[in-house]
Amino acid sequence: MHYIRQACLAGLEERYNADPSQVLDLSDEALEKAVAFQYTYVSDQKDWFRACVRERPDVVAKVLIKHVIMLVKAKKEHIEGIYPLAHNDEYASVARCALVRLLNAFPTRAIKKHVSGVLDDLLKAALRYMRDEELKSIIDKKLAVKRMDATQRIYWLAAGFIIDSRLYERALRTFVGNSHTRYKALLLSSATDPAAGSFVIGRMRVACPTSFECLLRYAHRSGRVGNIGSLRRCRQQISFMP
Repeated sequence: MHYIRQACLAGLEERYNADPSQVLDLSDEALEKAVAFQYTYVSDQKDWFRACVRERPDVVAKVLIKHVIMLVKAKKEHIEGIYPLAHNDEYASVARCALVRLLNAFPTRAIKKHVSGVLDDLLKAALRYMRDEELKSIIDKKLAVKRMDATQRIYWLAAGFIIDSRLYERALRTFVGNSHTRYKALLLSSATDPAAGSFVIGRMRVACPTSFECLLRYAHRSGRVGNIGSLRRCRQQISFMP
């Protein structure tokens, strides 16, 4: 089927430019195939596809769910379609249709790139578009799984903390403990915003201030210089906390 993909995409663009209804009024089955072609072809998003995102979000979401689950299972490093859910307002309806299925399907033992990329953007989108109670239900189900990678567990705990700090603070504080690796995952990942990260660590009452010097040195060594300001602000905020 992929041999006709480029021709089909070109034809869709021509049909939409001539009359948008020629694309938007396609059957679900036909439009699903068109959207699948788009997700599996590296190209700029065309007007017809953006119109489908706005007018037929349920169809786009259905294809996206299958596409993402398949590529996550195959451990493909780059997965098209996740980033806009968290960063493009036009995808709000698609996100609302797809997030529950995608979060539930995300494996509890995933490759690091999927945690820092796919799960990160899914949680960012969930914090924007899902009801807190609905998201908390998924978080609790995930955290109940004992065989989960430490970094991924911090992402779920951090998301929980953002929506209900009192409920998740103790679990997050206990799990991070005095581990430099877990501090790094909490502070240097993009899953937790700097303000939340600072508040969490401040409430943890860090006993050893050299932990932050270690994190600063790590940021320098890893080239994550953009995080150094956040780490320093975090350390300064903690120094004023009782």
